[in-house]
Amino acid sequence: MLVLLKRLVDTACALLLGVIAALAFFQVVARYILGFSTPWSEELLRLLFVWLALLGAARTVHMRVDMLEQAAGPLIRRGLVLLQALVAVGLLVLLIWHGLTLIELTAYDRYTALPVSVQWLYWAIVVAGGLWLLFLITETAAKLRGDA
Repeated sequence: MLVLLKRLVDTACALLLGVIAALAFFQVVARYILGFSTPWSEELLRLLFVWLALLGAARTVHMRVDMLEQAAGPLIRRGLVLLQALVAVGLLVLLIWHGLTLIELTAYDRYTALPVSVQWLYWAIVVAGGLWLLFLITETAAKLRGDA
């Protein structure tokens, strides 16, 4: 089930990247060749970029310094993995909580040219943060079991 969810997120990122590239190409052609501006496309590009960046962040393997972890014995290594995961979980919960606050705050705001609520920008924080949290917990559990 988790593998399917990861593939779904990867597919969504690939589709978002394709739509962003096509929309940016359209915007350049419209502005410099056809001579008209499309303000809605700028707002849509910004919204899609945020979704792509946050969903992509939820799926990446994040860089970290693990020199101390590698030098430690098995028991201390497990403790360090658990401590790192707990700190990351705390930060992700804080991110999601503030994302929900921003959704509530911008529920009735609209983009200038795009007929969409601004809250969709902040939904990206909540959705990607939740996915990131799920992936982090499952990967940490696998490390603690010795699967990863």
